[in-house]
Amino acid sequence: MLQAIRDRVTGIIAWVIVGLISVTFALWGVDSYLGGSASNYAAKVNDTEISTDQYRLGLRQQANRMQAMLGERFDRSMLTTTEFKRAVLNRLVEEELLLQAADDYGLSISDSYLAARIHADSAFQTDGEFDPERYRNLLAQQGMSPSLYEHQLRRSLLINQLISSISTSGIVTEAAVSQGLQLQNQGREIAFLQLPLDPWLERVEVSEDEIAAYYEANSGQFVEPQQVQLKYLELSLDDLRQEISIDEARLRQLYEDEKARLAGEEQRRARHILIELSEGAGAAEEAAARERARAIHQQLQDGADFAELAEAESDDPGSAAQGGDLGFFSRGFMVPEFEQTAFSLEPGRISEPVRSPFGFHIIEVTDIRAKDVPGFEEMRDELHRRATQDEAEQRFYDIADRLSQLTFEIPDSLQPAADELDLEIQTSDWISESGGPGIGQYDQVLNAAFSEDVLDQRNNSQPLEVEPNHVLVLRVAEHQPTRPLPLEAVSDRIRERVAREKAAGQLREHGQALLARLEAGETTLEALAEEASDASLETPGAIKRGDPGVDPVIAARAFKLPRHSDGSVTRDAFVDSRGDYILLELRGVQEPDLQAVGENQRQAFRRNLLQLYGSVEAQALVEQLRAGAEIEINEQLIED
Repeated sequence: MLQAIRDRVTGIIAWVIVGLISVTFALWGVDSYLGGSASNYAAKVNDTEISTDQYRLGLRQQANRMQAMLGERFDRSMLTTTEFKRAVLNRLVEEELLLQAADDYGLSISDSYLAARIHADSAFQTDGEFDPERYRNLLAQQGMSPSLYEHQLRRSLLINQLISSISTSGIVTEAAVSQGLQLQNQGREIAFLQLPLDPWLERVEVSEDEIAAYYEANSGQFVEPQQVQLKYLELSLDDLRQEISIDEARLRQLYEDEKARLAGEEQRRARHILIELSEGAGAAEEAAARERARAIHQQLQDGADFAELAEAESDDPGSAAQGGDLGFFSRGFMVPEFEQTAFSLEPGRISEPVRSPFGFHIIEVTDIRAKDVPGFEEMRDELHRRATQDEAEQRFYDIADRLSQLTFEIPDSLQPAADELDLEIQTSDWISESGGPGIGQYDQVLNAAFSEDVLDQRNNSQPLEVEPNHVLVLRVAEHQPTRPLPLEAVSDRIRERVAREKAAGQLREHGQALLARLEAGETTLEALAEEASDASLETPGAIKRGDPGVDPVIAARAFKLPRHSDGSVTRDAFVDSRGDYILLELRGVQEPDLQAVGENQRQAFRRNLLQLYGSVEAQALVEQLRAGAEIEINEQLIED
């Protein structure tokens, strides 16, 4: 039952379930995500275009995921297949369908919820608190601005909100829960013989004719992807900072300004007596409060002790217990009416009653503390750093603004901007769509370099902020289209493939012969393990679904094996993820005692089952949306 549900969950829904729709740093680098040429698109979904930039980004993201999953077994040639390209584009289409459906249903992600999600992300926190500078820097390191990240996160949250609303609408019966728990907790006693591929690889031989024949039959797999060599201008705040010199007179003036500023940051200590007014108090209540305040003020003028009166009369319980003392405070700490009076009184003077939103205050300043001003030499380094940073930032923004203007107005050359702004035109190494050295490491560069505007129209790119305060403007200098690799360049790779195919075929024949002997009762796994020195026998005993100590492929095959009513052994034979041949036996089944399953476990399983049911419904929604949508696919883009 559970496996049948899982088998039906495909497409973008499956990606959402495993978290691949949610925005992570693997999805960063979408500087051109919102762009794309109006005349060049990968697909149209109900008149909404999916740009070629979005499509190329999707290809790179999926390639990176596959490389991370497959490791050394990753074969880049699979990225050029039409099946791979179509799968990526279909996923983008399904995402757009879901976004449109969410909009039709009136779903939305509020700014406050979006901010809360970002603030709660530990990646953006320092000491458990959201750190805006860390947020900007981390995004910039991955080639993304906050606005673009927030746009992509909002889209992902919207899709998840739609799917969640569907996923929570299902009904799970007690019978389904019991059946699912029965399967989940069932134990299966297994044993398996592993026949390694490596010894067979050592024995096979591959001729030059076989290599040539394979190359001829599969030449489309052996291509060098298109590459570009770029000319670019680079503007960096760090570089500008190195060019700036601050003279002594400037530092002295900065010190005098800073000294005046610090001297103005005095702190005052005051105490008060508050006659509180309730919110929305009427004229009668306010008049009574004012009269009470005046009476207290008169007592103070007659020599009453301020602290004693505060303790007895003040409606501010926090300070009343301290004789009205509020401690030291700076400007901006108190409400304006209170602050204005407190910073105008001489120490020891008592104010008239002062009206504020809280009521009437009688204030006495008890002490004034000026902020200590460090000496010039003590502040020299900090003043120099600030002045250098300020001037560098001003130069950076001025040059960046002019750079943007010049490279836009003269789109077919970088030279005018280089001459006017005294910037060097640099040349990159060759860069493919999957990246390269130097500036080829930045996703914004890849998005721009292979866009229609820059690659096909040969225009300058827009300014690309690849890191904080680090801008590039580029253009294509040379373009090398996709081209077939010569046989001599790929012969070693082909030799390995052919050898692996031949060895795998021979191992499969050998394994099937052993399986026939087992089925005929002529031998056992234990006996076969003794016959073959390179085979290994594993007897893990009773396993359950999800046991971490068992190869998941072997466990999955074990739980798909039917069990015979007479309790006899059932067998399976297959190739595992390493290419080894597995002879598997199911030797027994242990049914669980559902009475021993606690209520918490039942409820947790119910929630998981509900999610699976809902996922099937969500996938059905995608299929329904696709059937009712006008979808246009740029087939040429997939075939190229």
